[in-house]
Amino acid sequence: MRPVVNFDDILKHPSIWRIGQMPVSVKAGISSGHPTLDAVLPSHGWAQAEMTEILTNEQGIGELLLLAPAIRQLTQAGRSVVLIAPPYLPYPMALESIGVALNRIVLILAEGDEQLWATEQAARSGACGLVITWGSHKRKQWSNAALRRLQVAAANGDTALMVYRPADAILEASPAPTRLVVSANEGMLQVKVAKRRGALLAEAISLNLHTLHWRQRSVQHMREVAVLQKTAQAVFQERRGQYQHQSRVVTDKTPVSVLATSQTATHPSSAR
Repeated sequence: MRPVVNFDDILKHPSIWRIGQMPVSVKAGISSGHPTLDAVLPSHGWAQAEMTEILTNEQGIGELLLLAPAIRQLTQAGRSVVLIAPPYLPYPMALESIGVALNRIVLILAEGDEQLWATEQAARSGACGLVITWGSHKRKQWSNAALRRLQVAAANGDTALMVYRPADAILEASPAPTRLVVSANEGMLQVKVAKRRGALLAEAISLNLHTLHWRQRSVQHMREVAVLQKTAQAVFQERRGQYQHQSRVVTDKTPVSVLATSQTATHPSSAR
């Protein structure tokens, strides 16, 4: 006799999910450090063994700070985090200040096919807790077929793969199970879940990643800074003759993004 199969038990299998319902994840994801975001991600965090796309045309709005808690968590646990072709050189002191273990950070500068190859190999190796790569506007290189290879590599290596791509890439099909569109809005980072397994999410999520930065930009703070600058300028004018060398007043210049410098990353091919 054939065994009796309960149809409801089949539908409870983790690999099966229905439109309108959140799937049951087989493996817990890497916490994003943002409870509001974790609540809407199927893996309750950044999915492992999958590729996630972060789509944006803006830089310095907190698009990398979005991953900072996961980077800190993984590096402190002794896992390597690979950064491939970032648009700006990461600032080591800023990373260290938020608890990132710098000896677990791997930086790879590459372009074109070399970047795709490096991303695929890093994701497939299984030696990395997180691989982050920055895509370009060149459609031929970042084709659907190339992205599919990256998704397969992440699955084979059980690696969380994050791919930054231009915002207009949302108009194209992608094998990535999760796609997020991020933008800045009044000091907050707006995260729109454009694609995920399960029910669609209509509302965007607002995350405050620059709490200290925006507190320092309050009206009261700026007034205090203005008074201090006027006082310093007045003292300077009174004692100007006593100085052998001309000095200058340093104004308040808190950076918008603490994870990147203003220096563009130099790729090997452009340095030759």
